[in-house]
Amino acid sequence: MFFADFKIYALIFLALIAFLAVVGLIAVTVYLAVKKYNSLNEKQKILQVRGKFLPMWGDYYLYRDASTGMVKGDCIGDKCEFFDSEEDAEKIIRMYVNGLECA
Repeated sequence: MFFADFKIYALIFLALIAFLAVVGLIAVTVYLAVKKYNSLNEKQKILQVRGKFLPMWGDYYLYRDASTGMVKGDCIGDKCEFFDSEEDAEKIIRMYVNGLECA
């Protein structure tokens, strides 16, 4: 009789450990996703220069390449592109992020 009760308690204990392991994996996955999302948002910024908007990703000035149409980054600022509205600058940043995620 004692061994039968012990087996039931052991099974309950193993089920509890398995449940906690699954909950832990879900928590770690959510944490890593939020951390990645926040790190992407920290890099982007829009500078306002003389009434125009300049999209930046970290230390790179973003511009649209004339030959390919892709959004690229330039750390010197020779090819930087100014926009009339902040929404246009945000679109360029989103296009750059989408290009990073696809690569």
